[in-house]
Amino acid sequence: MRNRLGIIVGGQKDFAALKARFGAVFEILKLDGPRGHGVTPGDIVAATKKQIAILNALGASEILVMLDCENTTVPCEKSVKEFTLLLRTMGAAESVQVTMPDRMIENWYLADIAYLSKKRKTFFRGVLKQKNYEGKNGRTVLKRLLHKSVTYNEVIHGAQMFKTIRFSAAKANSRSFSSFYAIIKRFL
Repeated sequence: MRNRLGIIVGGQKDFAALKARFGAVFEILKLDGPRGHGVTPGDIVAATKKQIAILNALGASEILVMLDCENTTVPCEKSVKEFTLLLRTMGAAESVQVTMPDRMIENWYLADIAYLSKKRKTFFRGVLKQKNYEGKNGRTVLKRLLHKSVTYNEVIHGAQMFKTIRFSAAKANSRSFSSFYAIIKRFL
């Protein structure tokens, strides 16, 4: 059996971004279970069962569950450990791993904002300097950096930005992206 990675994402913007960049490489599914502020980690983990079964049936040898931690005050690394433990408790194999952008996927776009602002000039107010955006509200920061004429669409613009960022820069500027990349690189 060939090594194949299947990815489960929490929401539509993450699905669109990963599908734009990796659609030809990985099978990517979106959770169809509960979402929002009142949903517990246990509810989210329980919702992954169906997608894990689908990816296993499609031949995935490993599965990556990618969630965001924007609705929690728990540090990202602690959330990853909590979700991983919950997956193991529910019986998920060791081949199912968890990763999270440190707040939201926009933080990964910001991890290469200097390059992104050069390549997507129609989006941004000018060429921007790279800063550390890990753990910040990436969507709010990103919106402030856009031209006033650009109304940010998380699905459309997010997919375009994720296709543009350089992995080398994103890894260097985002601990959470580096963790994500460490998992997927074996399958690229």
